[in-house]
Amino acid sequence: MTTEIIELVPVGKRHAADQIIRKNIYWAMGSCVFHVPWIELSGIAIFQIKMLKELCALYGMRFSEQRAKIVLSSLFATVSACTVGHGFLKRVVKAIPVIGHVGGIITLSSMAAIFTYALGQVFVRHFEKGGTYLNFDPETSKEEFARLVNEWRQRVPTDVSSKEG
Repeated sequence: MTTEIIELVPVGKRHAADQIIRKNIYWAMGSCVFHVPWIELSGIAIFQIKMLKELCALYGMRFSEQRAKIVLSSLFATVSACTVGHGFLKRVVKAIPVIGHVGGIITLSSMAAIFTYALGQVFVRHFEKGGTYLNFDPETSKEEFARLVNEWRQRVPTDVSSKEG
């Protein structure tokens, strides 16, 4: 049944949604270049909230920044256990001069791309099934979000741009 609903969504709207997601993936990744703790994470969140606002506008949904923050924290809690190991490894690698700095940027920007992609796809699929921004339930989307994150976690290091292109 999901396939039938998705087919009813105009191709142009889906293409526009994919472009919004892709653009914000690049912005979120770019916010990691400065590699300043908390600023890089804030930058990622800002572009993810911006992406949700743009997707809501595309699908004609009312947007709430406060709701976006709640949704982000709820969905990211789903995969936070998986990223704890990444965080430890990142700290060890960052201790190595130059290589550690570059490795930290690559690791965090990869995670920004993965989370931004998964977040965007979860919302687009929800909208395409007839859902609204206000009736989006992060609890029911956690499994799909985690699946998308794990799927992309395997892909991002080898080829970030091929998924949508």
